[in-house]
Amino acid sequence: MWRAMWSDPDRLRAFRLDVRTLGRLWRFTAPHRRWLVLFLLLTACIGLLQVLPALVIQRLIDQALPQRDTRQLVALALTLGGLYLLSSGLMLAGRWTNLYISSAVIIALRRALFDHLQRLPFAFFTRARTGLIQSRVNDDSNEVSELLTDTLSSAVNDVLSLAFTVAAMLALSWRVTLAVIVIVPLVLVPAELVGRRARHYNRERMRRSGAVSSLTAERFNVAGALVVKLFGSPELELDEFTRRVRRLREATVGSQLLTTSMWIGLSLAGSLAVVAIYWVGGEAVIGGALSLGTVVALATLAQRVYGPVVDLASVRVNMVDGLIGFERVNEVLDTPPAVRDRPGAHALEDVRGAVVLEDVWFRYPPPTTFSIASLEPGPEGEGATALSDEPSPWILRGVDLHAEPGTMTALVGHTGAGKTTLCQLISRLHDVTRGAVLLDGHDVRTLTLASVGRAVGVVPQDPHLFHDTIAVNLRFARPGATDADLARACRSARIDDLIAGMPDGYETIVGERGYRLSGGEKQRLAIARVLLKDPAILILDEATSHLDSETEALIQEALAEVLRGRTSFVIAHRLSTVRAAHQIVVVEAGEVVERGRHEELLARGGLYADLHETQFRWDDRRPAPA
Repeated sequence: MWRAMWSDPDRLRAFRLDVRTLGRLWRFTAPHRRWLVLFLLLTACIGLLQVLPALVIQRLIDQALPQRDTRQLVALALTLGGLYLLSSGLMLAGRWTNLYISSAVIIALRRALFDHLQRLPFAFFTRARTGLIQSRVNDDSNEVSELLTDTLSSAVNDVLSLAFTVAAMLALSWRVTLAVIVIVPLVLVPAELVGRRARHYNRERMRRSGAVSSLTAERFNVAGALVVKLFGSPELELDEFTRRVRRLREATVGSQLLTTSMWIGLSLAGSLAVVAIYWVGGEAVIGGALSLGTVVALATLAQRVYGPVVDLASVRVNMVDGLIGFERVNEVLDTPPAVRDRPGAHALEDVRGAVVLEDVWFRYPPPTTFSIASLEPGPEGEGATALSDEPSPWILRGVDLHAEPGTMTALVGHTGAGKTTLCQLISRLHDVTRGAVLLDGHDVRTLTLASVGRAVGVVPQDPHLFHDTIAVNLRFARPGATDADLARACRSARIDDLIAGMPDGYETIVGERGYRLSGGEKQRLAIARVLLKDPAILILDEATSHLDSETEALIQEALAEVLRGRTSFVIAHRLSTVRAAHQIVVVEAGEVVERGRHEELLARGGLYADLHETQFRWDDRRPAPA
């Protein structure tokens, strides 16, 4: 068996991977090594105590019963009961210790995973499926938890128990013990064969489980449920869900049948070994070579041998789930954050708000550098098998831009021209491919991400609200904000009257993604949230796109006050909102083709003038509502 493993490159590679994976998992136990020592001590005591009852039974059969010694019988019975009670107590203490260690490790693992996911580039989340990410954080981490709480702890207990049991058997009869040990390799061979097949089944099961999680996550959020209802396709969705859970069932049933078959075979081998002991030992008793109590003790201990042997033989099988789960977690942890603090990065202090883009070129790097194939959409909803190693086409080409502190810069152009991407470079959601973005003369790549985040505030076109209260959503921008701070920001965003009219006021639950509010109400809450942050640089990406004319007028009035003294970048398709900008930058196909004030650009007769004429001609022709 071992020669076959070392001569098979695939099996050797899998073995080395398992060793490396366990090594990484071991590092997560560092803060709890003292508890591990306690667990090992408890396990050793349990292993010893589980051997002693067989020796007590031997003495009871060979001495107390033949001699009809009642006092000795009572003493041995009480000793036997005491051993069982003490063993049970230590087992409970050992289990508690094991659960404490494993739960602490899983918390540390999930914290590391959650923290790392937050630091992955924004582009990662534009490609990965939310349900598959949730599967890594929840399902795969649970597999690791079971590896720690059941498989590895059981393996430690089995090794110690086996050592004590074999030692006791050797003391009673080395010939019978050797006969029992000879059969052990016959138990290990099928376990190794099953382990190889189990890895395939369990990997497929986890992959297909992720596909089910992905479908439910996408269909049962409020936006997905709305699409299903609007297009009237619940039957088709049920068919797709049924297809995926049936594929999951195939892998699950295959894995469980394989494991069950192995357990039955191994248990049968252990039972036959006990039969052999009674047969051989019985003949020895008849021949006077062994006492009856010794044979009973050996048979009892033999069951203690094959139990751990069966467990150890199946460790390879049982470890598969946890190791694959941890491999999938490591797949995320090993994905490097594309945007990170450089060594020696410093905080941006006393922000004035000067923004300069110097010959900025940008395109997304190859997906292989920041994404994970198994988290992207693929066949059967189970993840892709490969990623492209080619970068995207150029999105921005040689952009130069200079915004003085306290000025308003409007970015206009056709959809897809690169306006939003340009602003994302200022907030450092991405790093430039070539050139530089400067804040107050500092290249943003030399600044800490936290200080850039404090300096730049963004109101996106489609603001996201968490399924929580209005107050919690607002305080996401400034956790220590007082109720007076919330009220002040909401007055500036012209939404304080609306909140005051709600039965629960600031404790009103907004619903998932804020679906209990209208588009305009969500926009105003998003504006209030960014005002609470109080950034020196403000980016408004179509921030008034969901507002009616009356509300837009209120917001424009509020923004005129709020933008005063701040450097602002306003992305707008409604050109009426950018006439007062200090400079209007026209972007086309990733390049700046025009810049100037409203009147200058109209007089120039270029792309801005064409956009202006087209928009207002359409507004004049648009039919009035009935």
